Amino acid sequence: MDSIAGTAQRLWELGGHENGGAERGTPALLNGGYEISGGRGCVQAVLRALSILKCIAQDPDGMTLREIVRSTNLAPSTAHRLLTTLQSEGFVQFKPEASRWLVGHGAHLVGVAFLPQ
Repeated sequence: MDSIAGTAQRLWELGGHENGGAERGTPALLNGGYEISGGRGCVQAVLRALSILKCIAQDPDGMTLREIVRSTNLAPSTAHRLLTTLQSEGFVQFKPEASRWLVGHGAHLVGVAFLPQ
């Protein structure tokens, strides 16, 4: 696991979201992908968007839509709509020359806000 993905995983675990956290309504890493299972009071669209963001964060080179769909088990149209929404808020960015989605500056800002706590 590279340093970016390792750091992301450690921060995720610090928040109490180890593998198997699905019973608390959080996505759990399973077979290289994310299982989306919401508990009571969870918004499915938010869980799906976060599963995409965490999936992309695992690969510093970014991921294609096909790879994201395979890892999250989302329909391509759903994944694309969520990606474009995340892109509009700066949480992901699209590199057209490589057809790859990467973590954006918005996600970095949220992550940095966690560090002083």
